[in-house]
Amino acid sequence: MPNDVAFALDTTLHSSAQANGNGATFNVGGLTGVTLQVTGTFSANLYPEGTLDGSTWPSPGLIAINLATGQTATTITAAGLYFVPVPGIDQFRLRIGSYVSGAVTVTAKGLAVTSPFLLAAPAPAGGTPAAQDLRQVGGTTLALGQAAAAASIPVVIASNQSNLPTSGAADVTAAVSISGQGTGAQVACAGLQSVGVVLTGSWTATLKAQVSADGGTTWRDTQFYDQSTQAFSSTVTANGTYQIVGTGGMSHARVVAPVSAVASFSGTVGGTIRASSQAGDVGTVQLAGTGQSTRSASVPVALARDQYTAPSQLNANSDAPTLQPAGGAGPLALVPVSDLVQQQQLDTVIRLLDKLTLILSAALTP
Repeated sequence: MPNDVAFALDTTLHSSAQANGNGATFNVGGLTGVTLQVTGTFSANLYPEGTLDGSTWPSPGLIAINLATGQTATTITAAGLYFVPVPGIDQFRLRIGSYVSGAVTVTAKGLAVTSPFLLAAPAPAGGTPAAQDLRQVGGTTLALGQAAAAASIPVVIASNQSNLPTSGAADVTAAVSISGQGTGAQVACAGLQSVGVVLTGSWTATLKAQVSADGGTTWRDTQFYDQSTQAFSSTVTANGTYQIVGTGGMSHARVVAPVSAVASFSGTVGGTIRASSQAGDVGTVQLAGTGQSTRSASVPVALARDQYTAPSQLNANSDAPTLQPAGGAGPLALVPVSDLVQQQQLDTVIRLLDKLTLILSAALTP
């Protein structure tokens, strides 16, 4: 195999050629390109060709770039200056074919440096490169920000991918029909933000709100929020529209008439219980799912179940909701501050009575 290494030099491939022929062979091993100067008035085809083994010359062979127009082709048919990339080629020639008339003279210069024409793919044969606006796609200029559908680039999702959801979970509604103690009405609320209940009918009973995190196996008491009075309560005894508090992260919520030896039950409680993807309202504050809120629009949260706000910080005349344990167990419940003050005062009296009982018991013991 030849190893014809050359540097920048000139050579004549054809001199007034007037017939078909291969012309002179140009050793271009180690060169990156060949510049051709074609002169004369002729009617013929000139084919740029290259070889690695010195005997096989594939045709069509190489691409010639017209330095005046930028057009590319595998055939030269007119006089002019042309550039032919030849990286990795060992020998080069410009074969004359389909000769009709005239005389062809071709001078070649080999280049041992990188040509700018090698930095970009050439235009298709016969094509003319044109200035391209890289901000345009299909003739549409792209802009920052939102765009109308007609000015947007379509995005195709893989054919085996299901449609992407564009909304939250669907609301779940169930009918309320409570006819005795130990019965209730429940609704699945997993993935939803709030649960509301509308109670109707003619009945006498004491109802509780409960939530479950394990699919309805275990239930814990929570509170009702009456939107008409903006008050919280652990039980309800009348028709109305209520929100069940503390349903976030729970699987189910329900309204139930607990078994009680004290409370009575008569009639049938009707209505509807509904779990919604919309955030519910607690007092005048809407419970949003995301984002920061100002202090005045936030619901205060206690860090521990047995932690209370210090009495010195309480305002007995305020009805702003705060947090306290619900009956000493179960989920935290929202109650007005005024109710919390009264309960803490009652707790103090009970503790004093407990101590007094212990003292009397010790004194009376022989």
